[in-house]
Amino acid sequence: NERARAELFDPEEAYKAEAKFCIVCLTFKKSCVIYPCGHLILCNMCLKTFKDKKVKRCPVCRTDIKDIIQAYS
Repeated sequence: NERARAELFDPEEAYKAEAKFCIVCLTFKKSCVIYPCGHLILCNMCLKTFKDKKVKRCPVCRTDIKDIIQAYS
């Protein structure tokens, strides 16, 4: 039974699926890019929270945030 579960779980696929979602809420897809570092990490809902709380640095690399840009795919 343990072996069957291990065969079904593919860590690389799990990472790819997780990588699509906002790093703050993990609920909605990423849609906002931090400028100038270019990290695509936030959804629209968390963008509002970031702006309301006046977050000044990228949570990934700590670069000063100059703007947060809506990304379209």
